[in-house]
Amino acid sequence: MDNESKPQTATTVSRNCTLTSFKSLLDATPAWISKASQAIAFLNSEFKIFNWIGYYFVQDTQLHLGPFIGQVACNPLHIGRPGVCAHAYREASAIYIPDVEKFPGHIACDSRSRSEWVFPLKNQEGKIYALLDIDSPVVAAADEIDQICLTDLVRHLEEQLSKINEAQLSSVVALNR
Repeated sequence: MDNESKPQTATTVSRNCTLTSFKSLLDATPAWISKASQAIAFLNSEFKIFNWIGYYFVQDTQLHLGPFIGQVACNPLHIGRPGVCAHAYREASAIYIPDVEKFPGHIACDSRSRSEWVFPLKNQEGKIYALLDIDSPVVAAADEIDQICLTDLVRHLEEQLSKINEAQLSSVVALNR
C-alpha cells in the first residue's frame, strides 16, 4: 500500500492543513521581515506548547536577536560560547533538546523553558544567516509527528527567506545596536 492510498489520521490531516495554511500565509506576504514575523506568529498560534519563538541573526561572532514572541531574551549570544543556539550554528544542523537541563551550557533566557529546538536558516549560497529558536515549558514537548510537522514548516520558511542579502541582514542587526 503506497502512501497515497493509506487512510489519513486526524494528525496527518491536521498537519497537512497546517502546512497548507502556513505556505499560503508566507506566499501572500511580500517582504522577508514580514514573512519572518508572520511565521513566528503562526507557529505561536498553531503550537500551543511553545513559550518562546524567535530569530537570532548572525553577524561576525555573535547572534543578534530578531523578531520574537515570548519573554525578554538574551542578546547578543556569542557563537563560540555554550548554548543550544551556538551549538546548532557550529554544527550547521537543526537540533532538538527534549530536556534543556541535561544540555551542558544551556542558556536559560526564560526559566520556564524545558525543551528547545534550533533550526539554522541558510541563504541561497548555503551560508547560515539566522537561527530560528523555539522553546517549550514542557520536557519532551514534541512527539514524532510534531517534529516532522515543525521541520516541514521550517523548511518552507527557509525557502521563503533564503533570498535575504547582506544589506538586509545588516539592517536588521544594526537595529539591535
